[in-house]
Amino acid sequence: MKRTMYVSGLTTKSLAQQAQVIPYWLLSVAQLRSYPEWLDPYVCKRTVIWSPGTESERPDYLGYLSYIDEHVMGQHTYLQYDDFRDPNATTWYLKDMRRRGYNPLPVLQPGGNSMLLHTEDLVFLSGLLEMDDMERSAYLDKHLMVGIRAKVHLQGIKDANWFAPYAAAIQGDHGLTDNHSFWRLHRSERSGEFGEQWIPYSPVLSRYRA
Repeated sequence: MKRTMYVSGLTTKSLAQQAQVIPYWLLSVAQLRSYPEWLDPYVCKRTVIWSPGTESERPDYLGYLSYIDEHVMGQHTYLQYDDFRDPNATTWYLKDMRRRGYNPLPVLQPGGNSMLLHTEDLVFLSGLLEMDDMERSAYLDKHLMVGIRAKVHLQGIKDANWFAPYAAAIQGDHGLTDNHSFWRLHRSERSGEFGEQWIPYSPVLSRYRA
């Protein structure tokens, strides 16, 4: 089945130029907090999702809303504001953003409101990179190997063996960094890691994916 891999970590014009061949971008407000003038030509005519980014560098809640108002609203999709340490706060941010008239994609973090998987169309699953393989397998099995309404984006995950067991897992992402000489040398090969991928649904795949 078709899955879509977004490229993330595009923090410089050089990286954006390298990633022009990729039609799906996941951008971070924390990494692009001072919205760069060079970005506009790169984000048109492609699918872009914005996230608040890492907690240490991101703006505060109202700052994120202001950034969305000024640079994102009406052009691209964006995630809700979340709190890595407090799932209840993350639930509140989603409700408050919608109360204010925003339409963010919801984020489900460990310990968060799993009912999102039964009420939303697309949910971003966060906190997966902090888990070891066995913990991640058990977590995904618990939430995705049941009848749910939502499709999900596995944040920070790109390897096919994490998608194959779950029909709901339709999106993931993978970052580029400023140390991208390998990407420059092998761009034609590595661009195939992004965009639309064919990853067959295989529910019998072993739970432990070392």
